[in-house]
Amino acid sequence: MKRRDFLAGVGTSIVLAVSKGNTQVPAQRPRLLISNTDAFTGLALLKTRYASGMRPSEDMEGWALSWQLTGQDSFAEKALAAMRAGHIAKGVKPSRSWVDYARWSLAFDWLSGYPGFEPALQNRIADELMEGASAMLATPDFADPGNYSYHNYAVRYLSLPAFVSAALEGYAGCNNRCSSWRAQVAKCLANVLETTNVASRKGSYHESMDYMRITWASLT
Repeated sequence: MKRRDFLAGVGTSIVLAVSKGNTQVPAQRPRLLISNTDAFTGLALLKTRYASGMRPSEDMEGWALSWQLTGQDSFAEKALAAMRAGHIAKGVKPSRSWVDYARWSLAFDWLSGYPGFEPALQNRIADELMEGASAMLATPDFADPGNYSYHNYAVRYLSLPAFVSAALEGYAGCNNRCSSWRAQVAKCLANVLETTNVASRKGSYHESMDYMRITWASLT
């Protein structure tokens, strides 16, 4: 999965996942980027691309996606083996670590329907995801969602809890906690979009726009 392609569909799917999570409707999976209702990267379209010879990347999230597209258990087992052998990186700057949290969130969501994704592994990964999201949302950057900006670093920080809270929607170990996180993320997203309309409503250049396009392009 190329980073540019990966980032192109992120924002819309996360916003929809977060908003759906606030409606008290049971979570349906997959819910991140490849839901059946996603017109840009939905399963139907991706299966057509797969049939034409295009293939996901050879990594954890790529194998999870291949399982979703083909139903072949071998792909799911490859992804699970990578998840059992690895952990979310710690001690990395959040401006960079958000990508790792996004990858694990995607794999968690895409494999949630696979019978071999054992509860013990789900719990371990969910705990790691929640630890990172909790630490990020406790920083001064998130003290007042109404003041959240669309600076390039800010949207990177925001993407970490956005992915996690959306991926863990419906997970028993993160019910009330994730609900409060989604509400906080939604407020931040609302302010970011409002600020965007005010600062560059006609598409004019803003110092953070290029960075946003690179790091979380679809927020525009």
